[in-house]
Amino acid sequence: FFDRRGRILTLRPDLTTPISRITATKLERDGFPIRVSYLGNAFRYEDVEKGGRQREFTQSGIELMNDPTSEADAEIIVTTIKALLATGLEEFRIEMGQVMFFQGLLEDAALSKEQTNQIADCINMKDAFGLNALLESISLSDEKKEILRRMTQASGGEELLDQLAEAPLNQTSRSALANLKEVYGILAEYGFEKYVSIDLGMVQSLKYY
Repeated sequence: FFDRRGRILTLRPDLTTPISRITATKLERDGFPIRVSYLGNAFRYEDVEKGGRQREFTQSGIELMNDPTSEADAEIIVTTIKALLATGLEEFRIEMGQVMFFQGLLEDAALSKEQTNQIADCINMKDAFGLNALLESISLSDEKKEILRRMTQASGGEELLDQLAEAPLNQTSRSALANLKEVYGILAEYGFEKYVSIDLGMVQSLKYY
């Protein structure tokens, strides 16, 4: 928005981006990987009447940067589970996804950016009817269409990964499944698998993920 002098002002919509900027400009000399936590207010132009969400909200989070290993992914989830247990919560479930699985499915497909985004939106919203209508109008193998359809309902435990490993997938998608399997295995070593559900339909719209 504009202030009285005509300058453009921005209220931060998310804290991950400024944390990334600070890491790249001020914390890099401290060496990687870097672990940070944050707590602060963020703002989004929500339709308050329709969605019931507040435009100003508190965002709390942790980031582990520049460590691409499965151990790093598991560390964040373990920390989250321990934090929730420390509050006294006992009945909760964390959904865990891997966007590279979806990207691998469409890697070799001649789809426009708009088509890819529409498919991602349908999967993310679990809109099986809308997804099926989209898939009918695009050129893609029957095997990949079926996997995409399954993604609107594909959630569960380690057995889900084993089932999908038998499908005709490229290396990108297989690497995503291997990452999830490794992370799930580490969580199981902690005895935390009961708090985790794998959901391959989590296709985030925030591109930095």
